[in-house]
Amino acid sequence: MEENIQKYEFEKDKKKYILSTSIIGGKYIKIVCNPKNQKYGYINQFSKDDLININNIFKFFDNIKNIQEEFEKCLITQKVSLFHNRTNFNIDFYIKKDKKEEKISLKLIYETEYNDLNDIIDIYNEPKDTNKNYKDILNDIENEIITMAKEQANLDKKIKEALSGKNTENNNINNNINLNNNNNHITTKNQIYFSERKLKNVIRSDIIKTSEEYNLIKNKLLTKKKSKINKTINYKLLYKASTDTDNAKIFHNKCDNIKNTLILIETDTGKKFGGFTTQTWDGFKINKKDENAFIFSLDKLKIYDIIKNSDAISSNNDFGPIFCGFQILLYDNFFKNGGKTGRAKNNYDTNIDYELTNGNMMFRIKEVEVFEIIF
Repeated sequence: MEENIQKYEFEKDKKKYILSTSIIGGKYIKIVCNPKNQKYGYINQFSKDDLININNIFKFFDNIKNIQEEFEKCLITQKVSLFHNRTNFNIDFYIKKDKKEEKISLKLIYETEYNDLNDIIDIYNEPKDTNKNYKDILNDIENEIITMAKEQANLDKKIKEALSGKNTENNNINNNINLNNNNNHITTKNQIYFSERKLKNVIRSDIIKTSEEYNLIKNKLLTKKKSKINKTINYKLLYKASTDTDNAKIFHNKCDNIKNTLILIETDTGKKFGGFTTQTWDGFKINKKDENAFIFSLDKLKIYDIIKNSDAISSNNDFGPIFCGFQILLYDNFFKNGGKTGRAKNNYDTNIDYELTNGNMMFRIKEVEVFEIIF
């Protein structure tokens, strides 16, 4: 339960902000900062122990309510400052204790990311615990994924042994397995080993929004990798332009030397497309072949395969991801400079010129996401 809600308005660099503090379950202080007249803001919550880890000065406060009162004093006396860029939103409180003033810097996260964590809890059909710090929630989810991956690996091993005849105990494993296509999971008599619905939502993409879009990519990835039946796929976010900054150097810092990457792009006109490669993005002005590469349009729900013997991607430190034939090319500073697409049959099996963007060679970018695909 949220209690003791306090709101304050203050100005920084000619911009107005509304900052609120509240107590969650008597154990956490929740801090929300919204730029005035904007839909989304920044948020986080801290226990007393969290704050002590940041600065020992909080040992001198009896409880979380006393800490909230101290923050209120800072706000009333304007002893606060902000540090804000695309990847960070920090609030500094200047707290005076025993004639010594300490700067306490608290990091907030983008509000939609905070809310996504609650959405993931819904997926797991677990009750929401508003007393949990967002880091604790994320750790719980990651531990669940690791457990499921181990269970899946164990089942794969048993199936392999049964099919090879090495384990007579498992020769009749097919009699104990039920393939439930409607629910997208494999069950044994005792346990669910795999639930695609749980894993797929961990992608946490702002670009993929429908099951049709998700299944288009998932089914193609399983086909391209020639995976075993019901092999799981997990998604690790490597890079997001809106939070990691939109320049090519940051993209390469986060994505080079990593195989199996999925690129997702959304334009300012709502076109959504991307590509996949098993190759890595490191190297300077180097073209790479990849028979498993493909590009796709989420709007058209279409896949375009690599043309045999064609170069698949080009790694160039001065640009973002490039799928050869200029089918996809992102210029440095993506939001400002955008990208371009290519003509039909250039390296990939597109049917018409600039098909990914509906006939427009150049496009402007709303968002770029890069995921590592873990099979």
